[in-house]
Amino acid sequence: MKLFPIDSPHLQILPKSFTTQDRQQFLMNISLSRALRVQNRHPKLAPDSIKSTLSYLGGGAYLVTNLTIVSRTSRYTAYVIVDALSDLTWIQCSRCNPCFPQRNPFPAERWSSFTRMSLDDLRCAPQLYYNGSCGFRYSFGIGRTEGYLGKTTFMFQADGPGEVGTNQYYPNIGFGCGISNNHFPFNRRLGAENEIAGVLGLSPGPRSFINQLDMVIKERYSYCLAPFSPGRNSASTTTLSFGDDAKIGGDDERKVQTFGFRPDAHHFAYLGAILVNGVRLHIDPIIFKLDDLYYRTGFFIGLNSPLTFLARPAYSAVRRAMVDHFKQYGWLPMERTPVFDLCYAQVISGNQVYPTMTFNFLKSPSDRGEIQFIIPPENLFANIEIRGIGFCLQMLPTDGVSVLGAFQQVNHKFLFDLKNKLVSFIPQKC
Repeated sequence: MKLFPIDSPHLQILPKSFTTQDRQQFLMNISLSRALRVQNRHPKLAPDSIKSTLSYLGGGAYLVTNLTIVSRTSRYTAYVIVDALSDLTWIQCSRCNPCFPQRNPFPAERWSSFTRMSLDDLRCAPQLYYNGSCGFRYSFGIGRTEGYLGKTTFMFQADGPGEVGTNQYYPNIGFGCGISNNHFPFNRRLGAENEIAGVLGLSPGPRSFINQLDMVIKERYSYCLAPFSPGRNSASTTTLSFGDDAKIGGDDERKVQTFGFRPDAHHFAYLGAILVNGVRLHIDPIIFKLDDLYYRTGFFIGLNSPLTFLARPAYSAVRRAMVDHFKQYGWLPMERTPVFDLCYAQVISGNQVYPTMTFNFLKSPSDRGEIQFIIPPENLFANIEIRGIGFCLQMLPTDGVSVLGAFQQVNHKFLFDLKNKLVSFIPQKC
């Protein structure tokens, strides 16, 4: 009887296109999944899906969800920003210095079920030494944090067969403990009442929730973002679903559309063109090409930013097209606005209309066919009260990477299939 490694070419389990990194990630996922299966032998601890509620905080500036950490005698819950561009989940821990204002940093060193992660743990990637254990560094805008990785038990609300609303517990889940935290924006907008503790990363990677809970998540998640309404505070019916519950479907009028993306590259998508009023803008596609080394260029599908950011040459082309559209009504942009770049002190009425805008995504690098993501006017423009009533374009220029923001994804169901590297979407009332 011969024994073959699971990644042996004789078994033909892995695709021939797998790189060394892909192969190592595959083996690590199996190791972590089997470890969790041993720890979760009880059927009620092995659901087929996880659900989490998404909420808006800080006037819609942050899209957050709850993370709950438990021990035998205690429970810790805090909001974390959902970030599809990162593979790391981290929260601010007690004894931090400096710290951003927060009601209750996680008391890691006093938590009975918490242990630090060693450098030889499979999830310690990249290997970064921090005071005798595995460390990490992370950037969020101008914010910077560093600290150590640890392991403890997380609790989620899960919907498995016949187990609606059952609390599900997952031990030995790795995450980052932020100790040195600088320049995070929570203080400026939320101040001392800040409830945001850190970030939940949705990109795959050795230390990500996506890979650690692969047996449940199955490399699939979906969401449908409800519109932000200041009147309802932070309440939202938006749900983030993982695993078998991450589904999408259409009908005769609404067709599911699918295009390729790179989950291993922070949800990079192949953007082929931008259209305004059906006219393809003159934009050099090189500015949307992925910079694989430093991630300084590329177009990504994100949730951590409410607004869409476009590389400055692309934004300039969009802005010119918008200005030309409103010129037909004799309107000129406002000269100075506090937040947005393009605003009008006008109200659409009569036969006046907003321009249409479309992002054309390539099906894949080899299939140059295009899939149209149409942004409806209510997701494109925001009403404002600056020197009267007006509206602004909910996009901004950037000298960095381009990101499709959360507001532009409102009332669309998205399904991310990380295994097959596909994004599916459909217009839907969320």
